[in-house]
Amino acid sequence: MGMKKKYSLNRLFIKFLFSLIGVLILGILIPPIIFFSAGELGYINYTNQGEKDARLLAQQIVAESKFDMKKRSPLNEYLVLTTNFKVEDSSMEKEVESKAIEFAKSNETQNMNFIRVDSDQRIVIISYKLQSSYTNDFLNKHFISPDILLLLLIGMNILIVSSIWIKRFSTIIQKELAPINSAVKKIKNNDLDFEVQGSNITELNQILESFDEMKGSLQNALEKRWEGEQKQRNQLAALVHDIKTPLTGAIGWTELLNETELNSEQHEFIQRLLKNQFSIEHLINSLMEVTLENKKLETDRQFHKVEDFGRSLKIEAMNIAAMKNIEILYEEKIDQSLIEFDYYLLHQAVFNILSNAIDFTPINGQIRMTIEVNDIELKLLIEDSGKGFTKEAMEHATEDLYRGDSSRSGINHFGMGLSIVKNNIGHLNGKIIIGNSEELGGASVEIVIPI
Repeated sequence: MGMKKKYSLNRLFIKFLFSLIGVLILGILIPPIIFFSAGELGYINYTNQGEKDARLLAQQIVAESKFDMKKRSPLNEYLVLTTNFKVEDSSMEKEVESKAIEFAKSNETQNMNFIRVDSDQRIVIISYKLQSSYTNDFLNKHFISPDILLLLLIGMNILIVSSIWIKRFSTIIQKELAPINSAVKKIKNNDLDFEVQGSNITELNQILESFDEMKGSLQNALEKRWEGEQKQRNQLAALVHDIKTPLTGAIGWTELLNETELNSEQHEFIQRLLKNQFSIEHLINSLMEVTLENKKLETDRQFHKVEDFGRSLKIEAMNIAAMKNIEILYEEKIDQSLIEFDYYLLHQAVFNILSNAIDFTPINGQIRMTIEVNDIELKLLIEDSGKGFTKEAMEHATEDLYRGDSSRSGINHFGMGLSIVKNNIGHLNGKIIIGNSEELGGASVEIVIPI
């Protein structure tokens, strides 16, 4: 991890807080500055403009005995009273007029809304409003007041500035979190050949250092696991080789025995023996390829009758299952009889599943094999009345050398067996579906191959 200048999260948040306060103050000040500039340029009347106009009007009334009140500012209204407080002329609304008369009777010269002028045996009351306005009458009538506009601009500025600054802070945090996200994704994808990058934030950098240590530990653990698996593969390869040598001799002696004089029953037994020996030899060759991690098998696809294939497997299974008095149930749903597939690969795969089913089915139990063929795919379903697969077994059953729950049986029910099945079916572009049978209560393995 590279060396960078570090700072704490606490410092980062304090920096963010003070900078946010600074930009908020700036955002609040900008609208009043614009408002003031508009006033100086003559587009807006300030809040006290009505009072200024009222004072100027009062001076003009005193100076000119016959002043035309229609020349007043639009910010002012007037009321002309006699000395007996009778209304001679008014531009005020009734409610405002009543308040103006009360003000005149109080004999005061000014309050927050009125100015009094005594001239030529009459009393003039001038009203004014303490609020800003536009110098344009159309805007005053049809647009919101400058005061409300100012408040809206301040509110919008606060929202915009806050959003921009929070987004900026979020970008900084995301950038600092990027090395963590990258490390998590690589570890999730089992890619441990990478260098953990550093962060400018002390606390996040500590997490990244822990990730680096964890990555190293995982690498060591995976290397040890790989070495252990490789050792097991080598041992298995040696065992397969040791089995293949006497098997080759047994096949040779059986072929020699087949050339002697035999009765029909002995000849049938010898043929079955040879067939099983060749199946074992093919299985051992495939097992050798798996242990050497040479998965690229050559397929021999030819046209075969599905019912012949299925019934042949049924007979083989019945011969083995007879020792445990297991009933073999067989069902066919065949729409298309003649299809193209690799006989040996499929036979080996299905026979492995049947062997496992026989191993785990109790005495007097049942195994059902169902073959279904349509225009799209071939399906072979094998179910048994044994204990079935555990949740863990359904996840790992097809992995090489997986033995599952040892308490189930001393025999490897789905270790290399289902690994070979998966390998063979993969070369046929098919898939294997592992589950438990609802009807028989035991394991359920289905092979699906496109045709």
